[in-house]
Amino acid sequence: WLVIPFSIIVVLFSIFISRKIKIKTLHLHKAIADLEDSEKQKKQLAYFDTLTSLTNRNLFTEILEHEIYQVKRYKESFALLYIDLDRFKFINDTLGHDAGDELIIETGKRLNKCTRESDILARSGGDEFLLILSSPNSQKHSALVAQKIIETISKPFMLDGHEMFISASIGIVFCPQNGTDSTTLLKRADIEMYEAKANGKNQYHAFEKNATSYRT
Repeated sequence: WLVIPFSIIVVLFSIFISRKIKIKTLHLHKAIADLEDSEKQKKQLAYFDTLTSLTNRNLFTEILEHEIYQVKRYKESFALLYIDLDRFKFINDTLGHDAGDELIIETGKRLNKCTRESDILARSGGDEFLLILSSPNSQKHSALVAQKIIETISKPFMLDGHEMFISASIGIVFCPQNGTDSTTLLKRADIEMYEAKANGKNQYHAFEKNATSYRT
């Protein structure tokens, strides 16, 4: 039998162990990376809309609560806009859900262009969007933004090779004038949005108590 020096055995064993450790380490790093990716995906699903990548209603509600706290503490104000697309169901039923999804994605992009970095835009669900506008003169500023949104949404959309037109109805409320809790503000903004629809759509309407009623 060939006698292998003990020193060589030690070296070979060390190389074997080193490779094993390296493989284990790589597996561990991959497992950690996969876990981090999984956590990111969970966070993305929990707080962001999967279709538009905008803030979803869950995260928006948390932000809204924080904005209300800021108002109470620092005597600030903000406007809450509830935006709903007119004729969305007709387009969705006529051209199909893929075209409907395309319309929602494009609407999200258009709404983003109407806002500032400090504004909070979210997709509430379906064809509904929410927007927080923080401004010292929130009533005047909200009217300007609402008008800009209506004009932007009124431009034609190309969906599945078809040129389609829709409009938007917007309800507006103000904090603290019209409420100092998220449930009240969202409910009143929703009511004002339906008021805008009842008055002919393609317009915005603000809660009238202690605030001016706007219409296009």
